[in-house]
Amino acid sequence: MCDVTYEDGCVVKPNEIVTKQWSVKNTSGMPWPNGTFLQFIGGQILPSQPSRQSVPQAKSGETVTISVDVKIPNDSGRYRGYYRLSQPTTPPIPFGHNFWIEAIVSEPPKVIDKPKAIEPPTIGIVGAKSTQPPQSPQRSPPVKPTPKPSEQPKTAEPKPVEPKPVESKPVEPKPVEPKPVEPKPVESKPVESKPVEPKPVEPKPTEPPKPEKKEETYSGPCAHELNTIRKMGFDEPTELVLRLLSSAMQNRRARISPVDWVVHKLVEKQY
Repeated sequence: MCDVTYEDGCVVKPNEIVTKQWSVKNTSGMPWPNGTFLQFIGGQILPSQPSRQSVPQAKSGETVTISVDVKIPNDSGRYRGYYRLSQPTTPPIPFGHNFWIEAIVSEPPKVIDKPKAIEPPTIGIVGAKSTQPPQSPQRSPPVKPTPKPSEQPKTAEPKPVEPKPVESKPVEPKPVEPKPVEPKPVESKPVESKPVEPKPVEPKPTEPPKPEKKEETYSGPCAHELNTIRKMGFDEPTELVLRLLSSAMQNRRARISPVDWVVHKLVEKQY
């Protein structure tokens, strides 16, 4: 779908009727139903006629042009109007995408009439028109009264003063003799080095090596159960563990294995 006339954001005059057109393609797999029309569904730009706006019959994959006459609002601003295709049923069943028109209502600028220029009156013979622009009357300059010879004051004529030339003597620059800078000897103070007293190192007591535990190898009866208990970290005497295992073997009513029974006794110190 694309706009043919009056694209979004176009500027229109207030209270004007315009024809909005869209180019629409039928993307469904079937033709539009007979009697399909364009229905107004909301917005501020309404159709100019309340009757249904008929649309061309479009087959599947065909592109047609849909048009509708709309009336622009009277007030300035940005407005929209929404439309949609509908089937001729009772009530109408809309289908497809929405169509809309978006326009900006703006009043045309007012033209201010310019004032007409006033032509100056012409002076001349009655009935004859002068081609030359009117000239302003010339005023004669005022005449200053001249004083009488007896009344004129006598002024002394100033004598011209001759300027004396000033002789400029060139100034010879005096050379500046650089004074040698005597370096001051830097007295170096002897650094007293304090003897470092060595701290006696206290010998750390060495712990006697721990005697390694010798693993006892037992190959008599219940050797498998005994080795399993040893692997769990229990280092009780072998005679105690074998005695508990024999007790567990004799107690057949126990619901747990002999190893678990012995481990429970060892943990609870019940032996």
